[in-house]
Amino acid sequence: VKLLDGDCSKIYSPFSNGYNVAYYTDKKIFAESFADEYIIELMKIIDDINIEFIFTDPLENPTYTNPNTPHLLEQFDCILSFPPMGLSTNNEFLNSDRFNRFKFHKVKSNREVAHFEHILAQTSGKAVVLMPVGFTYRGNQDEDFRKYLIESNLLEAVIQLPPNLHNATSIETTFVILNKHKEDVNVYFLNLKHECFLQREGRKLTLKDIDYIVSIYENKQELENISRFVTPDEINNNNYSVAIDRYIISKEIEEIQKKL
Repeated sequence: VKLLDGDCSKIYSPFSNGYNVAYYTDKKIFAESFADEYIIELMKIIDDINIEFIFTDPLENPTYTNPNTPHLLEQFDCILSFPPMGLSTNNEFLNSDRFNRFKFHKVKSNREVAHFEHILAQTSGKAVVLMPVGFTYRGNQDEDFRKYLIESNLLEAVIQLPPNLHNATSIETTFVILNKHKEDVNVYFLNLKHECFLQREGRKLTLKDIDYIVSIYENKQELENISRFVTPDEINNNNYSVAIDRYIISKEIEEIQKKL
């Protein structure tokens, strides 16, 4: 939530458990997913959260459309989303799509790029999307979509999260941040796998100081072995990979590379 601009009064949060965002902000949440509607109603009554929830799959049946022009999707200044990872797809939503959202998703693939394309279609400002780290370097449709984001100057930042951060999965993840009002053509990379951000509880890792991390991102600080700006040309030379290890490496690994 803190990675989003503070100006927006509402946050669109489609897909997995997006309704939980309501516990971390007083902004109104607009959520779409196959969550338990009974649970949402209890949250409203017991915890007095500010949320509008619709039981649907946003890929197959997006319901937030423009009130004046219902053939167009509603545009949100702020989107925060945690799409499901690694889901296979029957691609039926491609045939029923009325909003021309899916330009890169291919038939024989998982839904990750399709999820991202839906989010992009409803974004008028900034979107913070949690993606598996594989999205940052895989080829085919993932590479084509990353190339589009770079060439359209939509990719603002990539924030790599440490492993073993999530309870539900061991998949390594990264925040991909889009901004349709971006001015600088460069992309900001921030590596939160650095030890200075971490505290360990057995095998589980947690982040020490969220406010400090957010301040680094907001001020776009360039810190040695932690964060830096990368030009579109450098990303292009790496086949549009936005994997953090291509751009930020430790001194030890840098010395080994030099010797090799």
